[in-house]
Amino acid sequence: MKSVVLVASSKDIAAKNMYSFIKKEFGEEFRVGSYEVLLRLVDKEVLYIKEPKDLGANKSDAIIVLSRHSGTPGGPIITTHVPGNFGPAAYGGEERKISIAMPLFMKNFLIKVRNKAEIIGYPIALEPTHHGPSLDAPISFVEVGSIEENWKDPKACKTVALSVIEALSEGQKQKFTPAIAIGGLHLNPKFTKIELNSNYAIGHFVRKLDTNYLDLEMLNKAVRRSTSMAQVAILDWKGIKGEKRKEITGLLTELGIKVIKTKDALRGEEVA
Repeated sequence: MKSVVLVASSKDIAAKNMYSFIKKEFGEEFRVGSYEVLLRLVDKEVLYIKEPKDLGANKSDAIIVLSRHSGTPGGPIITTHVPGNFGPAAYGGEERKISIAMPLFMKNFLIKVRNKAEIIGYPIALEPTHHGPSLDAPISFVEVGSIEENWKDPKACKTVALSVIEALSEGQKQKFTPAIAIGGLHLNPKFTKIELNSNYAIGHFVRKLDTNYLDLEMLNKAVRRSTSMAQVAILDWKGIKGEKRKEITGLLTELGIKVIKTKDALRGEEVA
């Protein structure tokens, strides 16, 4: 049986709220589908840890971090993403090191949280790969944002916590095509729609801001550092500068990865 560690930082209001709900409803050790789940509260900022053992997860198969979300859009939102850095390590992690993505879990989480989030007035989004930690382990953040009012919102925190459990219960039932996503703003609704309405499961998402760091090495990492190696790269065509887009598509071809535009992914075009 695979093991998953759910981690919350005692320094994070939203994380503590999610932790408390899960502990009350399920305990600190329980089973969900084919997973043995361990719930852990740590007295440190998760962004800056160096090893899975720092989270009590040295023997686990995957890590899910319960977390607050700060910044854009400045109001209610629920997100998920992979941690790591394509460029400099401004907020934890290591320079040019991305963690191992969990594309199926993130897709299932967004699908499970969609309706519940709509009821309480929270948009949902797939975020790009950003901030620390940079781990050699499968890891995903699930977040409630963007301000203290949202972090303290019991309905939002319960919604995220419950959706994590529901996503884990899906296990490996579905057959999705693993992908990476490139281009556009930090919150790119096109990629969120693809997660919700297509057969693609996105692991690493590279926002436009980070495309300048994409060379053959980093693209190869984006494709391979995932629980399911990406078979396709979905590009927000207008969300990447022309010359850089040409370079990226050439490198992806060199890696043997099919390139598809967001509009075609949303229309249901599949890998040949």
